[in-house]
Amino acid sequence: SRLRHPLLGSPTLNVGSIRGGQQPNIVPDECRVTLDRRTLPGERAARIRREMLAVVRAAGVRATFDDLRATPCEPL
Repeated sequence: SRLRHPLLGSPTLNVGSIRGGQQPNIVPDECRVTLDRRTLPGERAARIRREMLAVVRAAGVRATFDDLRATPCEPL
């Protein structure tokens, strides 16, 4: 995203956790990655979701969302 807020800067996207597999010697059949997307005032959930999907798909990963927590945050 190229958005920028004068006080908050740019929105961020990071990997918060990665889980997969049962044992070190067994190839896992799935992997779950939890992403954290820090938003800026005025951003819309639908746009954020599209942006996040584009990022993971560009990495060649099939992704689905189990939960999208969109809690508004007023500017400080």
